[in-house]
Amino acid sequence: MRRRCGARSPLRCAAKAFDDATPKPTLEGLERNTYAFLLDGLDEVATDRRAEVVEALVSLTADYPQHPFVLTSRPIAEREQLIGHGFKPFRLFLDDSWGRDFLLETLGIPESRLDALYEQLPRVGELLGIPLYAALIGERLADDQELPASALELITDVGVRDAASAEAESGALRADSLYRFLQTLALTLELRGVNEARVDDLAALAAPTDLDPMEVRERLVERALLRDLPDVAAFQTVTIQEGLAAEGLHSTADPVRTLRDVAVAQVGGQEVLRGDLDHALDLFFEAAPAELRPALWALDELRWGANAACRYYERRGSGDARISVGTLRHAAQLDRQRSLARAPRRARGHRTFGLSALCGCR
Repeated sequence: MRRRCGARSPLRCAAKAFDDATPKPTLEGLERNTYAFLLDGLDEVATDRRAEVVEALVSLTADYPQHPFVLTSRPIAEREQLIGHGFKPFRLFLDDSWGRDFLLETLGIPESRLDALYEQLPRVGELLGIPLYAALIGERLADDQELPASALELITDVGVRDAASAEAESGALRADSLYRFLQTLALTLELRGVNEARVDDLAALAAPTDLDPMEVRERLVERALLRDLPDVAAFQTVTIQEGLAAEGLHSTADPVRTLRDVAVAQVGGQEVLRGDLDHALDLFFEAAPAELRPALWALDELRWGANAACRYYERRGSGDARISVGTLRHAAQLDRQRSLARAPRRARGHRTFGLSALCGCR
């Protein structure tokens, strides 16, 4: 473009109007008229060419100050250079209403399919409010792909794995290393009861050794996988952090024992689960395989029973969300019987031998 158009006039070659009534800008037109230039995707420019593009923009705004320039970009370092040359920064704050409109109107997703998604994961709005996650979920829905059955799988598979795989396609990072970095960060934050970490603390993170935590954090901010906040590392939504933390607990050799080690306290002689991990624990219980359910029933009967009731209604095909105490107990008992029938032999006597026998503790 620079060779054909000259150093300061790329807009004359590449400009495209929104209607036929607006003429393509000529050198004379740029000097006499007033245009509003909308420039999208500075972050999509190759890294080694961004300085050149920024230099051209600075020259254009200096030569033609009567034209307003609107530039959109994900968070990248070069934007600071533009702010230093008179550009004013603005941030878009989106919510799930934007995400719904995007799926319904832009992608043409049937409203019934979207309503079913909200029933499956009531907090899906937190994901749809972020363009990256809305696009990933929308791709699956538009291709008529089956979404994961549990809320935990939807968060981790669509909200993180798909995004990590897309980022890995650039060749800069390996998808599995990137995912383990995000999972380690999520577990660390969740177990500490916080939603963000100082950038200086990332060096101590027990993350994959083939990654530089500082460089990865910058890359993840640029790709909108982490929030664009100065000097901190934080997920775009707490739901992502909770989902990754719950899956991280499940990925350990003995998930129930790990859960007891990090989330159980003794209060008045009784075992109590940490209240600040409430939603992460819900996701953990919901996604628990059959062989873990007897141990989870002993640990938190009410939480386990609520998830059993949800499975009970799914099997019946009923969408009635009103659950009586009697129905909950009946559903929990049925689920416990099914779980015990499929559980390893040593788990059957958990009421007699206690939880330590169940999780192989000594």
